[in-house]
Amino acid sequence: IFATATAGAALVYAGADAGNEAVWGPNTDYGSSGTLAQAVSYANGLTSGTAYIKLLRDVNTTSVITINSGKTVVLDLAGYRIDRGLTSAAANGNVFNVLGSLTVNSSVSGGMITGGYNSGYGGGVYVAGTFTLKGGSVLLNRSSSNGGGIYATSAGVVNIEGGEVRLNASMSKGGGIYAEGACVIKGGEIRENTAATAPGGVYFGASLTVSGSP
Repeated sequence: IFATATAGAALVYAGADAGNEAVWGPNTDYGSSGTLAQAVSYANGLTSGTAYIKLLRDVNTTSVITINSGKTVVLDLAGYRIDRGLTSAAANGNVFNVLGSLTVNSSVSGGMITGGYNSGYGGGVYVAGTFTLKGGSVLLNRSSSNGGGIYATSAGVVNIEGGEVRLNASMSKGGGIYAEGACVIKGGEIRENTAATAPGGVYFGASLTVSGSP
């Protein structure tokens, strides 16, 4: 029994019942269901437009998830987690590698990007494009270098508009966020992050803009 009679809603619930990890499509009506890897492959294959992805359950990933340059993705965690599950540092041990544009929200509380442990920069999210956090958490990620939660190159842009960056750890600087490029904080929370070398919360290089009540 479906909550509504629309095809999109039926697909979402049917996908969940079938054990699929995500639904995706060119808008929030979605249209396809399967694994998160298939959803990301769809996004990276688009020649234009935005790929919308919504999780249907927790996802454990054994490899970094890359958003290719020139691609735009909006990800609804929907209260679920994407987990690398790493307990020791690994090459390419981050959860996301953002070369294009990735916006993360969570229509249901509790969604998170977690379990990354990178031997390089950025335990949770490595950004060479644009990463925007509107909801959900970048939580409990680690790096052996800068940026336990999020690391952005000089070409990368980090926007924190909601959600939280919390309980991440760096063996160098920027336990929560290390941004060589632009970092804009309009909302959300950045707290309880640690770094071997201060600061534990946010390290910025080029520019930091803070407004609202982060």
